[in-house]
Amino acid sequence: MPKQKLTITIDPELFLAVQRQSKGKKISRSQLVEEILREWQKSDKRVQIVAGYKAMAKETLKLTQEFTSLANEVWPNG
Repeated sequence: MPKQKLTITIDPELFLAVQRQSKGKKISRSQLVEEILREWQKSDKRVQIVAGYKAMAKETLKLTQEFTSLANEVWPNG
């Protein structure tokens, strides 16, 4: 897929930081921003995955408690 163009407006100090970082890494500003956005995207996915696992853990605990309660009714001494 061909790359898409994005025009943004940022604070001057942020622009200078991008400029310095891209020169230090010997890559274009566009390439630097793309790398940063890819890292952000990965990080965001990790956050979503962790949140999903936490929600599943809560649901699993709830189901376990419900089934334990039902099991105790069926097998009170068991």
